[in-house]
Amino acid sequence: FLEKQKKLLEEGKSYECGINIINRTKRYLAQNKHQEASELSLNGSSLLLKHDNSEAAKQLLDMTIKAAEHVTPDFEQVEYVYNLLRSPEDSNFLKQLAKNCKDSRIFGLVARALDDEGNLGQALVYWVAGSNLREIVRTLQILIDRGYPSETDLFVSRCVFLLLGFKNLDLAKRVLDQFRYLDTPLMNFSKFLVEALASEQCNLIEYLKENYQPSLKRDPHLEKYIAKVEKVYLGKETSQSIFRLLG
Repeated sequence: FLEKQKKLLEEGKSYECGINIINRTKRYLAQNKHQEASELSLNGSSLLLKHDNSEAAKQLLDMTIKAAEHVTPDFEQVEYVYNLLRSPEDSNFLKQLAKNCKDSRIFGLVARALDDEGNLGQALVYWVAGSNLREIVRTLQILIDRGYPSETDLFVSRCVFLLLGFKNLDLAKRVLDQFRYLDTPLMNFSKFLVEALASEQCNLIEYLKENYQPSLKRDPHLEKYIAKVEKVYLGKETSQSIFRLLG
């Protein structure tokens, strides 16, 4: 099928080629052939992008995102297609894909894209989602260096709460260990929270929140992050996911 579409492109029939691939991919989705839809949408979009038919390619990438609700797309293909995209908002494709398929390598690809765009705050979230300790610490240190010295503990604690929101207790401990020289009430709260979760003494969380309320009020987002941690570990309801909290 794709060989025939390549011939159409060689004949200058880019529009017809795009319609053919889009319609075939739509049929695959309608028939619940998600693997076939994923492969064709990625192969088709790369083919069309190389021939400057970005409109049809983007329709196909929307179908890649739909298929990713059911199957994990081929990472090398995703990376190849992303490298062919040109507009600044193209990282949105990766973000949507990462939400659907939860592949840590795609989280890393999103993080690199956001890093390239200069959006280190959001890049950190995706390094956290991908459990990449080296990049988490690197990005966190850059953010700390760019911020006020008095807010260093805020940067570290936010990162720890994010990791806990992804139920990554081990990396949360390791990040705290990287910044063990910090000694502030907020850092103490973060350490005690991690210890309480590690020892399954979740009943201590309310006590910690009450006793460290002044520290938690330094940033209005902290309580939202902790609410997510409570949902993950205690099953408490919260209307927002980590990704919705951070944009």
